[in-house]
Amino acid sequence: MDDVKLRFVPNSNSPPPQMSTVMNARSSRTKGVHSRSHRSQVVAPLLVICAAATMFVMIVTIFKVYQSVPSSDSKQLVPVGSLGPKNTNRKHLRYYDSMYYTALQYGADAHTILEVGCASDPFIKYLDWADKRTCVAPYFVDYSRNNAVRKDDKVEKITADFMEYELPLNKKYDLLLCNQVLEHVSNPKSFMLKLIDSAETSIISVPFDWGNCGSKEVKHGCNHVTDNITYERLLMWTHPHKPIHSTIVTEKVDSRFNKRIILVYKSSEFVNGSPYFADYTNNNMNVEKVEKGGISNLIEDEIIAAEKRRKIIASKKNEVKNSARGALP
Repeated sequence: MDDVKLRFVPNSNSPPPQMSTVMNARSSRTKGVHSRSHRSQVVAPLLVICAAATMFVMIVTIFKVYQSVPSSDSKQLVPVGSLGPKNTNRKHLRYYDSMYYTALQYGADAHTILEVGCASDPFIKYLDWADKRTCVAPYFVDYSRNNAVRKDDKVEKITADFMEYELPLNKKYDLLLCNQVLEHVSNPKSFMLKLIDSAETSIISVPFDWGNCGSKEVKHGCNHVTDNITYERLLMWTHPHKPIHSTIVTEKVDSRFNKRIILVYKSSEFVNGSPYFADYTNNNMNVEKVEKGGISNLIEDEIIAAEKRRKIIASKKNEVKNSARGALP
């Protein structure tokens, strides 16, 4: 049987194999292009929607932040560096900043705050996180040229002698501040004990070891009743309470009156953990020791000894000064 050779006879309606392969490849690419085009038509609107949603969230966040920033018509930001009384040479003193940050550290959770011996423009106006702020003083020195406390300060002012002031409902304040008042009172020990017993936390600042800075009759005199207030004397006045924090602030001015000490007390903190019953209404300070586990006299003896050493050193310094003056022609 003769070999039969098969031969492709091209049909007029079908392309040759090579051409068919090329056309199939082109068809696949065309389908891929159309598929990608379809996907892009679906994805593009989704991207636009996501971008719009992100932009909306950003706008809402910025708006909330803008609302949280105090405006010039409402609450002012705390002017750190200028917290002292306006129109005085104390406006830019450092110890006001230290008092503010100490109050933030130890009284950030305070709902009630008492300031003792404040001026007409009270320092506690800056402690605006508290629900109730009260200022007690026998009189209010007005340093401003227009008026005292602004209405939006929300500070209650009470004209009274602090030693006669009674706590509302006999309930302690959360935080108490007393700026540079102790040196003006005649009985610092009674005053200090009542300060500490009037609040859960007390922040007290006094001039640190200032000598006589002049009476009120002298120009620029500070009219202090008590001079040379040292750390040892403060420990004696506040015994049996003990400070949980103390710091000395030195001002930029080069002067022997440029240091102030800040002390923080907790009314529940006592020396050796044992409280006394103190009658701070009695000038003689009738202090009765608790029967169970009273306080050792060792600490008081150390304080008294330190105070004696301080007086001896001060006396020797004065002798040296006097002898130097006597040697002058």
